Amino acid sequence: MAEHDPPVDPPAPPEPPQRPDPVAAEEPDSLAPLPPSYSKAPFWIGLLLLLGFVGLGVGVVAALAQPDVCDGSTFRSDRFGYCLAVPEGWKADGEGTLGEIPADLIQSPGEIGSVYIQAVPIDGGQTLEGFADSVRSLNEQAGYRLEAIVETTIAGVPALRWDFVTGVKGGVPMKMRETVFIDGANGWRVQMAEAKPTFEETASTVDAMLDTWVFA
Repeated sequence: MAEHDPPVDPPAPPEPPQRPDPVAAEEPDSLAPLPPSYSKAPFWIGLLLLLGFVGLGVGVVAALAQPDVCDGSTFRSDRFGYCLAVPEGWKADGEGTLGEIPADLIQSPGEIGSVYIQAVPIDGGQTLEGFADSVRSLNEQAGYRLEAIVETTIAGVPALRWDFVTGVKGGVPMKMRETVFIDGANGWRVQMAEAKPTFEETASTVDAMLDTWVFA
C-alpha cells in the first residue's frame, strides 16, 4: 500500500439471518353448519289433518247411511216441515188457504173431499186447549154448530178434534172435521171436508193418512 493512499473501510459484518415470523394459526372462514334440526310440528299437523279427514268421511258415511225420516212417505211439505203417505188416488200437489192463510191441500179422487193442513206461529205459553178454543171460535163465528171435542194424537203429539155440519156443495150437504195440535212454536190445524153421506168412510181414510205423519 502506498504511503499516501486513503484507508480502506473494513467490510461490513454480514446481517444476521432473518427469523421468520411465527405463523398464526389458520382460522376457518366460517363454522361448519350443524346438521338440520327436524321439527315434529309438520308431523303432528299432518296427523291431525289426516284424522280430521277420516272423521269427516266417517260422518258423511254415517249421514248417508241414516235413513230419511220421510222414507215411505209420498208427500213432503217443505213449507211446514212434515211428511205423510197420501192415500192411493188422492192428490197432494195443490196449495190452498185456510182462513186466508196458506195451507197444503190434499184432495180425494172426486175432489169433493179435501184436507187442508196449516201451521201457524203461536205464543210460547199457548196451551193445546187454548189453541183449540181459538179455532173453535172461528168455526162458531162462521155459524157452525160444533160437536164435542175428542182427544187423539198425531205423530205421538196430543191432539183435539171435533166435527160440524157446514153448507151444501154441488147440491150435497157437507161435513167437516177440525184437528188441532201443538208442536214446538207452531199450532197445527188439519181441516177435512167431505160429503155428509160418505163422511165417516173418508174420515177413516184420513185418519190412516194422519197415522203416517212424521215431522221432517
